[in-house]
Order: sequence, then C-alpha cells, then structure tokens
Amino acid sequence: MGQRTGALLAAHVTSGGKALLAELPPERLRALYPSGLPGGEPKALEDVQRLAAGLTAIRRTPAGPSTSRRASGV
Repeated sequence: MGQRTGALLAAHVTSGGKALLAELPPERLRALYPSGLPGGEPKALEDVQRLAAGLTAIRRTPAGPSTSRRASGV
C-alpha cells in the first residue's frame, strides 16, 4: 500500500466514500455528479449510473468487500 497521508480521494473511489454515498437519495447523488464522474471520460454519465447500481448493492449488504482498487493485494 502506498503512502496516502494527506491525500484527497474522490468519494466514489474509496470504500468509506461509497458507504457514505450509498446513504444519499438518488436525486442527491445525481446532483453531486451532474456531468458524470470526475476524469472527463466520454462515458462519465454512464459511470454515474453504474455507481448508483453499485451503491444499491452496498445498501443491501451489511459489509462491503475490498476490491483492491486503491490498495493492491488487500
């Protein structure tokens, strides 16, 4: 795991951030990302839809798995 002290990461890329986003109503989530997820990729709005679907799954699960997106091998 790399040094992350003081690093700012977007909520949608961390497990804690996703847990917080999962508690928001869908309209508030869409208001946070009106142009899609940060990064300027062409499918940004579709990524918000995928994020919303993933957050629905998080709400239904008492604990979420680590998918090693930020920390390799965890």
